[in-house]
Amino acid sequence: MNANEQKIIDLIRAVILGTDPPSFDNWEQAYKYAERHGLHNFMAEIAPKVETLSAQEQEKMADLQAMSVLKDAVQETEVEELIRLFDGRGIDAIMLKGWYIKQLYPRRDFRIMADTDIIIGEQNEADVHEILTVRGYNCVSASNKKDAAYTKKPFQILEIHKQLFMYEDEWNDCFNLPTSPMYIWNRLETIDGYKHIYRMDDELFFVYMIAHIAKHLLDDGGIGVRAFIDIWVYLRCKPDLDYIIINRDLDMLGLKTFAQKAAALTEYWFESKPALPEVEELGHHIFECGVYGKKSFFVANSEVMRDGKKHGKLGYAYKRAFPGMKSMKVRYPKLEKKPWLLPAYYSKRLWYSTTHRKASIKGELGSFGSVDYDQVQRIRELYKKIGLEDNYG
Repeated sequence: MNANEQKIIDLIRAVILGTDPPSFDNWEQAYKYAERHGLHNFMAEIAPKVETLSAQEQEKMADLQAMSVLKDAVQETEVEELIRLFDGRGIDAIMLKGWYIKQLYPRRDFRIMADTDIIIGEQNEADVHEILTVRGYNCVSASNKKDAAYTKKPFQILEIHKQLFMYEDEWNDCFNLPTSPMYIWNRLETIDGYKHIYRMDDELFFVYMIAHIAKHLLDDGGIGVRAFIDIWVYLRCKPDLDYIIINRDLDMLGLKTFAQKAAALTEYWFESKPALPEVEELGHHIFECGVYGKKSFFVANSEVMRDGKKHGKLGYAYKRAFPGMKSMKVRYPKLEKKPWLLPAYYSKRLWYSTTHRKASIKGELGSFGSVDYDQVQRIRELYKKIGLEDNYG
């Protein structure tokens, strides 16, 4: 770890464990670095203990902390009301990711939550939409296959999922098929006080967290430090996990080795245990990603780049617009039996991209120039070393 990374790790450990915070020679610089990783609320938490901060800086940090607490309280109150309404209507709903993991932190507002993720059965989609509309939510995007996003001022963003990953993802079969030992609706525990509101059992929740991190690394521009804080906090709070079940589930996803590396990274960071070189390298990569990853990493991770060849911007754009038949069959399963429909599905893909993803595409192509092939190769080699080679190609 470099000096900045070490300071952030020391900061996280101090806040979670309630120990003395690290010293900062340059508070403003440290704050900017922490903010890049969505940890500004951690800096605000330790600010009262930093004697070198000016009164103005202390006031700024106090206001930031108050806003963090307020935002959490407003989000929690609204979500509690929603799931009460869902429960009253007999709507089965599974609370995902942040909402549950927040309960395990020493204080809920330590775990910033951009949105609330809930999974429902498709048969309840209309009822959920009605409840949200009546409560003043605006549906800003909807997918027939995966999820619908709703917003409500001042802070609320909901993602109502019908499945955990993009519809073309083979991992969904593990979670969605009733014959699978990972079938999500057979692996639930009722949340206290409700009859129809659930969370995954402890083992499956851990497996899902690992899969979620892996997908961000594989398919997006990476993932930030906060995801690994979640893993650390979760494992500290769940010392009696059944690893026979966990390893079976991870094997089904091809993520057993990656899960071991991810857990080892949390031990290296937060418990000062020695780490293998690839775990240290993974840690540095995560710090490079920032909160939600980098556009240049997204380009480097993209399917086009995985052939190991150099591409110009036009060639990259063409291959992103027109992936090969194998990839298209994954995205559009009907092509398996009706390959002659490929031109129609290319048209559908282009129409959706040009009408719904203009800003994203512009940002992606704009980042192409900042990608070098040494970086592409480095990511490829790292992912192979940490157990993502079967998924990465």
